[in-house]
Amino acid sequence: MKTNDILKLLTLAACLLLVLNAMAEHYTCTSTISFDTELVRNLPVGEVSDWIYITLNRNDSTDNFTNIQFQLDMPQELQVLGVTNTKTDASDCLSVRGTNRPDDGGYFVLQLNVLRDGEQIEITKNPFVLCRMKLKKMGDLPSDAKVTISNLRYTDSHDGSWTALDHTISF
Repeated sequence: MKTNDILKLLTLAACLLLVLNAMAEHYTCTSTISFDTELVRNLPVGEVSDWIYITLNRNDSTDNFTNIQFQLDMPQELQVLGVTNTKTDASDCLSVRGTNRPDDGGYFVLQLNVLRDGEQIEITKNPFVLCRMKLKKMGDLPSDAKVTISNLRYTDSHDGSWTALDHTISF
């Protein structure tokens, strides 16, 4: 194969990658997940918190979203006992799933398929209370304790994909 042929193939491959990237709309945003840490900071060791509400504050150009997922990495001194969308802005329209990862203290929250009676619905409220969780304090929190929010992604009803930068919530 000649050098010219190799350059033509590389140019074609680069063009195909650009087209594929353009077809999969993807935007970076500065949206954040937050919750009130005071409910956990003052909780005695061994006790279970009241419901703690997890809020999404969108900072992007969409006025709605349909699917969302994110990962919460908790300090090992906190154990997530349950997550639900009951009594939140997502009541009856957002399925909430989560999995404890006791080996590293993490907790993954996945919320998908914002549907009602088979129809896609739009959620335009901002900030938006996604879900609530209960935490058990297993030990004293270190002074630099924090929760890391990573892999925050959501899709708007016009099929635009949004990805936020990882951020932390300090106690």
